Amino acid sequence: MLERIQPKDSDWRGSADIPEPSPVGSLAVGAIDNVLTVKEFIDGIIREAEELSPEKVFYYIYGVLYSNIYRKKYEEFLQIDFPRVPFTSDYQLFQKVSQLGKQLVKLHLLESPLLSQPEAKYPAIGTDRVEMREYQEKTGTVFINSQQYF
Repeated sequence: MLERIQPKDSDWRGSADIPEPSPVGSLAVGAIDNVLTVKEFIDGIIREAEELSPEKVFYYIYGVLYSNIYRKKYEEFLQIDFPRVPFTSDYQLFQKVSQLGKQLVKLHLLESPLLSQPEAKYPAIGTDRVEMREYQEKTGTVFINSQQYF
């Protein structure tokens, strides 16, 4: 199933976030620093990767934001501000977190093969619309409309 990985603090190289409002000069410097950090991340990853797709980056971010380690470490900041995404210079760590993020997305969209199939199925075809709730004790069935039950 899903395994826990814990990156070293040295693996994180900054964050892709919007700088807080500040005087114009420092805002410009902060924005440039963030762009350089993101650029360094992309350059470092692309050097090792054949192909860096937007989906892989999305899955990486999804995996980071759902990490218990990340949530615990930045708990106070997450209560008052938008999350900041730490980037790693380690391509293997990026791949691992991206894969875990992809598994989480599939689980959250109920598309994962790890999920069991629903046990309650309708033996009759219909609208699947709940129009009534009627339990028949003799047969142990629950009707949701005039045609469908389980």
